[in-house]
Amino acid sequence: MNISQLDLNKLYYFYVIAREGSIKKASLKLHLTQPTLSTQLKQLEDTLGYKLFLRKHRRLELNEMGKILLTKSESIFDMVQEIVSEKKSKKRDKTLIRIGITNTVSNSFVSNFSITLWKNPEYLIRLTQGTYSELEKRLERNQIDLIISEGIYKRKRSYTEVLLYSEPLIAVANPKLMDYKKSFPRSLGLMDYIGFNPLSAIHDEVEFYFQQNRINPDLVGQANDLSLILHLTEKLACFSILPERAVKGALRRKSLIKLGTLKGIKHQSWAIIPKVSDKKKLIRQLIKDYFEKAHQ
Repeated sequence: MNISQLDLNKLYYFYVIAREGSIKKASLKLHLTQPTLSTQLKQLEDTLGYKLFLRKHRRLELNEMGKILLTKSESIFDMVQEIVSEKKSKKRDKTLIRIGITNTVSNSFVSNFSITLWKNPEYLIRLTQGTYSELEKRLERNQIDLIISEGIYKRKRSYTEVLLYSEPLIAVANPKLMDYKKSFPRSLGLMDYIGFNPLSAIHDEVEFYFQQNRINPDLVGQANDLSLILHLTEKLACFSILPERAVKGALRRKSLIKLGTLKGIKHQSWAIIPKVSDKKKLIRQLIKDYFEKAHQ
């Protein structure tokens, strides 16, 4: 195969399918029909000469060659996005600021942290969500400028870590479960529970609390998206444990009730910054502005 045979459109369709996890989700994002995407994917596999996915019970999982191609595709399309963004940035005389955010950081915090950038006409902001490992790879490849994370999973000498805030974790539930509030925290062991996926800092903090207090709730599901867990807790007869500021709106709307605070457990969020960066000074000023605003 030579480079003229590789259709970048088909490669982009593969990239979106792999990122979304299914042809159905990718079709909604790309505004194409599922049969069209299936055909495009098959044609790409035929051109490459190898399969990219394992097909298991209507689910698509990347095989080893698919994982390699996804990594290379991410670099290609990140570079394309970079070119487009830089072109727009130069046209408007703006500086591009790329912030990676782990899925368990609350939207309200992201808004408060970055609001000064959004208000400044000199900056063009790009927010990217993902797991810590995904974002760390992007940081290493200089595809983002900093990470906002709910924890530090592996300290490295090439990074600087700055603690942005520390807050309690709150057990919240559907209002139908109000009776369980009286015997908190023992009552947690009597209810259905929606938690975070393993390898999440919140998951580890909550599991430690459960073990210390001999609590064994009925786990009905896990996710790595804070907003999704919050939404499911509002809709189902279950409880979840979330950062305090993430649940303030739901408590105010009374779509959730507070069962109690996890004593002895503090949830922390950090800024992870490369020690070598052309935007290091700007990012440090951003963090300084955040602390000044937080103490007003």
